[in-house]
Amino acid sequence: MEGSMVLSLIQASNVTEADFPVFHHLREITGSLLIFHVRKLSTLSRIFPNLRIIGGQNLIQHFSLIIYQNEDLMDIGLSKLRLIRNGGVRVAENNKMCYSRYIDWKHLMAGPLNDILVDDAVEIGVGEGKICEFMTSLVYSYAAVILEVSLTSSFG
Repeated sequence: MEGSMVLSLIQASNVTEADFPVFHHLREITGSLLIFHVRKLSTLSRIFPNLRIIGGQNLIQHFSLIIYQNEDLMDIGLSKLRLIRNGGVRVAENNKMCYSRYIDWKHLMAGPLNDILVDDAVEIGVGEGKICEFMTSLVYSYAAVILEVSLTSSFG
């Protein structure tokens, strides 16, 4: 896809996860990806199941991936993401998200602008960490992505 992708300000109470579009054939976004203030979305894996590259030709305050203030988002789920060509990553104030800090973001980045600002629900004190206790299985999906990226890089 040429340009940037923005999902923002989706706040209707009657929206369900099934209402979000699915971009099966989207492999690359040349600009930035912004997910801001979206309700009823628990993971990005359904919307972007095959996203591999974020180009960062257009940045938002030096970031090419911004996932910010999404009250129901629990999992980033971009398991096929392999490269962020330019720009940093900002994942913050997603009150149900856990384990995003364990993603090896530096390994995905290639450009000179590569700031990483990531927090999890535990770090921002939501529910005194109790939210993340129930999400242990998500660690395994992130670990699988990190392992797959490491193996792909090591063996070609």
